[in-house]
Amino acid sequence: MFGPRVDREAFWRAQRWIGIRLAMLYQWHSGAEGWGDEWLVWEYLRHGLGKERLAESARELIDRIEPLPGTRRDSIRFGGGSLLERCYIIVSNYEVAEGIHRAMLERSGDEWKALRARRLGRSHLEAIPAENDAYVSLLQGFLRAGIGESEPALEEFRQAADRLPTHPSPLYAIGNQLLSMGDDAGGEAALRHALAVRKSYRGIGILPVEDEIFYYLRIAMACVRQERYGQAVEILREAVAERLPMRPEQGAALYRCLGLCHKSLGDRRRSAFCLAESDRLEREAATNLRSSPMSSSRPSDRLPKDISPDVSASGR
Repeated sequence: MFGPRVDREAFWRAQRWIGIRLAMLYQWHSGAEGWGDEWLVWEYLRHGLGKERLAESARELIDRIEPLPGTRRDSIRFGGGSLLERCYIIVSNYEVAEGIHRAMLERSGDEWKALRARRLGRSHLEAIPAENDAYVSLLQGFLRAGIGESEPALEEFRQAADRLPTHPSPLYAIGNQLLSMGDDAGGEAALRHALAVRKSYRGIGILPVEDEIFYYLRIAMACVRQERYGQAVEILREAVAERLPMRPEQGAALYRCLGLCHKSLGDRRRSAFCLAESDRLEREAATNLRSSPMSSSRPSDRLPKDISPDVSASGR
């Protein structure tokens, strides 16, 4: 991400300075809607409080990943995006939050502490260590998966799930890791569990959560790999019936998978319809990308490459 001439420590100090300036800016405009101490304390509670170990772990991973050759570095993922990018986000957010905290302590002292205490409920305070530990385990798990250490990666993901059983992302990581290890049935079971947790998830923490449509697509892929095309169709139809928010490229992947499954089941009419819909959505996604390149550049916008299986018309 950064070349060898960039001083990372200077970059982190700059992020902290941004937090200090943000605190000053929000104080100057405290009368505007959405501005003021409430926003500042929320940013600190989300990205700063208790995040020292998480930020340190992210720094260590940056030191380990960044020197790798470009293609090797880019192949180490965190969910749908780059693990290196995720680590930079964690540390940058932490430094900004620390800048806010230091500026507000200097300016308001006890008043800032009281506001922070009021905003932070006991249940959220108790959840912070578990979320932080789970996040660290996920970072380590994705690193190990990226360098080919499958079993240790799976163990890290399971530790994350044990620490944060109400969050779907560790379960999603377990399912995907099992699929990558060839355990299609185990991967499917884990992903179905993850989807059930995802449907009820209402968390407010900082651990990222994937779009719900990804869970359906990965379960369908697990079914296809077991030649259970009918069940793959069922799970994808459920996703359509749920009217989930989907970007065009996500819808294109869904309908392509549906079309190939219908083709394998011998239903050429439905297959033709779904594949035509997939082509239409791919064109729409390409149009959106040309008109607004940055709108589709986030890591979460990219689907796994193996989500559209090569399903033959053998009728299996």
